[in-house]
Amino acid sequence: MVLTLKNSALVAVLWTNMLLAITAVSSYTKRFFRDNRGQDLVEYALIVAFAVGVVAVLTALYTTIKSVLTKANNALQSAAGQ
Repeated sequence: MVLTLKNSALVAVLWTNMLLAITAVSSYTKRFFRDNRGQDLVEYALIVAFAVGVVAVLTALYTTIKSVLTKANNALQSAAGQ
């Protein structure tokens, strides 16, 4: 469909509807970024994710950490003469 000046009423209605839609989206976007409900939930989720990550890294490095601490313990015991 080609819009010409003959159906300028249709063009006006389309422009009006488009402007209303843009205004509604703009209003919704502003409210979305001002709204801070659920912020605490996000912060707690980040803390839990960090803790899970730390546990995962420590679990993955367990044998290496154990080996280093065992060698240090053996060195300290031999230095102490036990």
